[in-house]
Amino acid sequence: MLDYADPMSCIRYRIAYGEAARLAEMARFDHSWGRDFAARVEKFVTDYKVGEDKGVPVVAPPPDADIYTLAQMWRWYPVLRLKPGVRYTLHLSSMDLNHGFNLYPVNLNFQIVPGYDYGLQIVPNKAGDFRVVCNEFCGIGHHLMVGKVVVE
Repeated sequence: MLDYADPMSCIRYRIAYGEAARLAEMARFDHSWGRDFAARVEKFVTDYKVGEDKGVPVVAPPPDADIYTLAQMWRWYPVLRLKPGVRYTLHLSSMDLNHGFNLYPVNLNFQIVPGYDYGLQIVPNKAGDFRVVCNEFCGIGHHLMVGKVVVE
């Protein structure tokens, strides 16, 4: 029985009725998907890197390429340089926790959840310098999590 006057009562209740076992099972979750996605991102950067912007690789993929953006506390990786009127498949994922992908000022908005590879067909239709803003609070450096997409 829970004793609401005793703050430790809740913890004793959880342990007594299997909550600790459930939490231990969740801790054994297979995170190999993250390593696989990170490896694809690194191959993408290695294959198409054309420069750097403040230490972040800038990539310029060919038309109809699979392009990758990785969300990780507190950055978007890499910077994308795309061509207008060209079709790409944009793959988005997170390495750590939920992030929000908001392409400003276009208002393209997705919640990025760890373990999912979101594949979106995109065709940039306007040249410009766009920002990727995280709109899902992700911790102390959330306000610094700004990426870049350049369409030229």
